[in-house]
Order: sequence, then C-alpha cells, then structure tokens
Amino acid sequence: MIITGIVAVALLTISVAVGKYYLAGNKRAQIPTVETSGVSKKQVETAVNTSGTVRSEHSAKITTALTSNVKEIYVKPGDKVKKGDPLCDFDDSMIKTELEAARKNLKTAQALNENQNGVNRRSLENAKEEQDRQLNKADSDIRDAQDAQNNARVRADQLKDQLEEQKKALEAEKNAQAGITDETQKAESDARIAAIEGKIQSLQADIESANNEANAAKKQIKDLEASKESIMASAKQQVQAAQDAINTAKLEKNTDAQETEVKKLEANLKNATILAPFDGTVTSISAEEGSPVTGNTVMVIEDTETIHITARIKEFDILKIKEGMKAKIILDALGSDELVGKVSKIYMTPIKNGDGGNNSGQGSAAEYEIEITLDQKNSNVLIGMNAKVKIILEEGQGGYTVPYSAVTEGEDGNSYLYAAVPSEGDLYQVRKIPVTKGLENDYYVEVHSDQLTEDMQIVNSPETVSEGMKVQIQPVDTLAGIPQEAGSGGQTEAAASDDTAGASNMGIQADGAAAGKE
Repeated sequence: MIITGIVAVALLTISVAVGKYYLAGNKRAQIPTVETSGVSKKQVETAVNTSGTVRSEHSAKITTALTSNVKEIYVKPGDKVKKGDPLCDFDDSMIKTELEAARKNLKTAQALNENQNGVNRRSLENAKEEQDRQLNKADSDIRDAQDAQNNARVRADQLKDQLEEQKKALEAEKNAQAGITDETQKAESDARIAAIEGKIQSLQADIESANNEANAAKKQIKDLEASKESIMASAKQQVQAAQDAINTAKLEKNTDAQETEVKKLEANLKNATILAPFDGTVTSISAEEGSPVTGNTVMVIEDTETIHITARIKEFDILKIKEGMKAKIILDALGSDELVGKVSKIYMTPIKNGDGGNNSGQGSAAEYEIEITLDQKNSNVLIGMNAKVKIILEEGQGGYTVPYSAVTEGEDGNSYLYAAVPSEGDLYQVRKIPVTKGLENDYYVEVHSDQLTEDMQIVNSPETVSEGMKVQIQPVDTLAGIPQEAGSGGQTEAAASDDTAGASNMGIQADGAAAGKE
C-alpha cells in the first residue's frame, strides 16, 4: 500500500509538470513576432542618379579648307602644346602664286574704280554749282520785283498826299470865290479852280498807275517764288542723282570680287601654318605628310587639365536640378572612390539625335545634358572615363534614420515610433516614443528624439502593435529590396547614406520615381 501511494504521488507530480510545460509553450506561441530595424545615424537625401562621361572643358577639332598637301607635322598624339605653337605646315607655293596675281587684279580694278569715282565727284560738284547759280538768280529776280513793288507803293503814297493838298486848295478857292462880286476877279478865280481840278485829275491818274505797278510787281514776286520752288526741285534732283551715282559706286565697289579673292588667299596663306588655339594635349591626328587632308579634320586638341563631366537627365527630372547642386561621382576606372563636384551648367534644350530631331521618339522621354565640375582636381581623372553620377537634390540635417513605414501619426497629430525594448528572457516590450520628423524620402525618414538610442530596435509595422505589448522580434535588413542603380538617363534616388560611407550607397534609388513624399 505504501509503495502504491508513492507511485501515485510520482505520477501526479509528473502530470502537473507536463501540464505546466505545455501551458507555458502555448502562452509563448501566442506572443507575436514583429519585424524590426535598427536605429542608425545616417543622412537622408534625395537625389537623381544617372551616368556620365569625363569631357574636356576646352576641346578643339582642328579643321582646314586647304586642298594642298601637308608639308610637315610637328606634333604626335600625346604631345602637350602651348597656345600659338605650330602644329603643322601645308605646301603654300601655289597659294603665293595665286595671291600675287590676285593683288595685281585688285590694283587694276582699284585704279578704274578711282577714275569713275573722280567723274562722279565732278558731276556732283557741277550739279551743286548749277543749283547755287539758279537759286541766286531766282533770289535776285525776286528782290528786284520786291524793290519795284515797294517803289510803286511809296510813289502812290506820295501822290495821295499831293492829291489831298490839291483837294484842300480847291475847296479853299471855291470858298473864296463865293465872296467875290467883281467879274474880273471871279474870272481869275475860275481859272485857278480849273487849274487845280486839272492837277487833281492828273494826280488820280498817276496814283492809279502806281497802284497798277505795285500789283504787277506783287504778281511777279509770286510767279518768281513759284519758279524758284521748281528750280530748287529740279536742281535738287540733279544733285541727288550725282550723289546717288557716288553712293552706288561705293556700294557696288567694282573691286569687291578682287578684294574677296585677295582676302581669301591671304587667309589661306596664314592658315597654311596651323597653330594651337590653346594650351592642351594632342589627342589624335588625321593628317599625313605629303598628302591632302581627308575630309577636313587635321587633328584634335583637348585641355586635359580643365575637365568636367557631362551627363544626361530625363525630362521628368531636369526641372528638379539647379546649378550649384552638389554631385557625387564614382568613376568606373577608380573603383569605389567618391569624388564631389557641383552642377555647373544645365542645357534646357533636348539633346538632338543624328537627324537633328529630339533624342526621344513617340512615347519616350526627352533627355537634357548637364555639366558637373569637380571641386578638386584629380590627376587620375582622364578624359573619356565613364562615371556614375548622383545629383543631390536635398540633404537632411543629420540625426537618427528609420524606415519610412516605421513612423506613425497619433490621434493628437504628432509622430511616433514603437520601439521593442528588452524585457524578460528573449521577449521585448513595445514602447511608444514621440519623434519629430525631418527630411524624408520613399524609404527613410530622419527623426529626432531624446528617447532614441542607436541600440534600439524599431517596429517596422507600427499598426500591428500597441504600447506595453510583449513581442518577439525578427531584425531585418531595411536596404534589402531597394532598387539598385539603373543606367544612363537619370532616375530619382531616395537614399539614407552613412556620413562616412556615402559611396557605398550610390546605387540606392527609387526606380524612375520622384524622391520623397509629395
């Protein structure tokens, strides 16, 4: 009986232990597992990614229109030259012969032209002299007629004064006669009255004649003035015709063709020796000594000291880019070393294709070219190298960086994170942390809070948890699945890069979408 009791107690103890084990297991199975991301000190930035090529700031394709043979070439590819250094000479013997003949032809044409100019000048002088003579005569005739008019008016006024005197004398004589009774005296008075009346009639006739002379002179003045206008118009036409002949001769310059030929040959003689247009390096030579140049390219010179990077940007990104924006560059030939520069020029017309049209067909985006200048010279950067280019549109102020999806907005309108802080064993407890958001993009958001630490794990999907909740965590790499960098043409990038390792994140971007939340 004692043995039986002991066995029963043992079985009961085992049953209780097994029950507690299974109960604990079921309770753990009910605790959810959430994905989390670590808090990191990274800089959030939005950018446009594209590819580019290192180009020379000054590049010259040396061309020529000469058809004569190349006499001597003084340089070879790779040679450095200074501005004004001779590069090559062409055979100029034929040019000199043609130039001597052209100068003789020009001299003959100039002599003929000068002779015709002399004739035209004399014609102009004669026309001006004839104009002056005719105008002087017209003015003299008008002055004579004006003098005659004035004289007639003066004489008429004088005669009118005399007429008034005679009229007064007549009236006085008639008044005196009225008191005369003696016939003899009366007869004498009648004789005086008759004489006075005779003078009055004579004066009236003279006044009329003077007025007629004045009116005739007035009409003559009017006619002469009209004649003068006609003379002036005719003389002016003759002078203008002579001046036109001179002007036409200047414009036509019968020596134009000869002068053009001389200038062309003088330019050819000067260009028979080709000089370096600037300091640079000879990168290719197309000409050969003893033969004319095939096509018209002699050689190419590029300034290898002053370079920039050209890149193409798609039309949906070009308006986001401004001159002076920071650019990060990685050259394929230099590995992961990152160079820094600035956007120095933006061409706001689309790149043309070989047919002269836009480089975009129907349904495809137009592309625009930009230039980037490096902040510091680098002797390892060579013309023609290919580059990955990231144009920084905006940079955060620095702070903690978390996945964009980890930030939620509370009912009070503030932003919050849910952190998984260590609890008992391998369990974590959810803690709600208020944060202030900074710069954000499609993948990351910059947050600020004095409650955050770099060792915290942040719940990626805050809508699945609540404060105080017990969880298990599954840390994930938040960079996984972010599209990697595409080829040329430009795409907007949304990245969170370490302050000290920005080059490693050159490929993080949102494929073809504008960075940041609009």
